[in-house]
Amino acid sequence: MQAVGRQALPLTSRQIDCLRWVQEGKTAWEIGQILGISGRTVESYLAIAFERLEVNTRVQAVLKARALGLL
Repeated sequence: MQAVGRQALPLTSRQIDCLRWVQEGKTAWEIGQILGISGRTVESYLAIAFERLEVNTRVQAVLKARALGLL
């Protein structure tokens, strides 16, 4: 994993909410039910979070968010 560059954009509170549930092992559908949004919206939030964190997987995203103090 690469370090987040200075130009990297921060995550939104909703993206962080989704990542918190990802670290608990929840699926996009389950996260959507918890947050009152669709599973597709969750997937969209996570895809953008992956780009901003410069990662490719849920595990990488959670680990990087933890390392950055976001979780």
